[in-house]
Amino acid sequence: MRKLLLAITMIGFCATARAQRMTHDHSPGDIYIGYSLLNGDAFSTASGFEAALTGNINDWFGLKADFSGNYKSQGGAHAHEFNMLFGPQVSTKGERLRLFGHGLIGIAHTNIDPGPSDTGAGWVLGGGADYAFNDQ
Repeated sequence: MRKLLLAITMIGFCATARAQRMTHDHSPGDIYIGYSLLNGDAFSTASGFEAALTGNINDWFGLKADFSGNYKSQGGAHAHEFNMLFGPQVSTKGERLRLFGHGLIGIAHTNIDPGPSDTGAGWVLGGGADYAFNDQ
C-alpha cells in the first residue's frame, strides 16, 4: 500500500510541476533503447533489452509503448520473459532537466524450457529524469 501511495504521489508531483515555464520547443516524441536487468523469483539476474516509443500529444502528455525481454539459462533450463505495455506518460521540462512519470498496462509472457509457460496481465508505475548536458 505504501508503494502505491508513493507512486501516485510521484505522478502527482510530475503532473503539478507542469505549471513551471517550459523553455524547450515541443518534441514530437522520444525513443529509448537500453539494457535490462531483471531481478525476481524465477528470473534472478536475467539480462535483456528494453525499447520504448513515446508520442507526445502536447508538451506535458504523451502515449507510450514499451517492449522488453529478459533471458536466463541455468542448469540446462532456459527462461525468458517478454512484456508489451502501453499507457500515458506525463512530463515537465525545466531549463535542462525533464522529469517524467508513467503508468503502463499490457501483457507479460514467461516461458521456462523445459517447463511451464504463462501469459497474463502486466503493469508498471515508474518515472525518471533526463538531463541535457549540452545546449542542443
